[in-house]
Amino acid sequence: MVQCLSMDTNISKIAIALLVELLKADSPGISSQSSLVLEMLSQEADAIPWLVALCNGVDAEAAQNAEDILTQLADKNENIVEMAKLDWLMPLLERLQYGRSF
Repeated sequence: MVQCLSMDTNISKIAIALLVELLKADSPGISSQSSLVLEMLSQEADAIPWLVALCNGVDAEAAQNAEDILTQLADKNENIVEMAKLDWLMPLLERLQYGRSF
């Protein structure tokens, strides 16, 4: 799935929309699916860089979807550090402002 994020605009847009759907936790039992998807994304070396790149892209919908996913990935300190290395500082600043420990 992550490899699709680096493909042409249409494929990236579809891939990011699919990830958003997989991460929705609207009904019972889905939250474990969301956790699994987030864990898999956290372990994929290219996931966070591609999501940050999509946030900085020209497609507003894909950028918003990527930002939503990055926000969910920001529950793990390691992900926040990776995002900060890529100049996506919002999760780090929020963590520092609200005092959650690293």
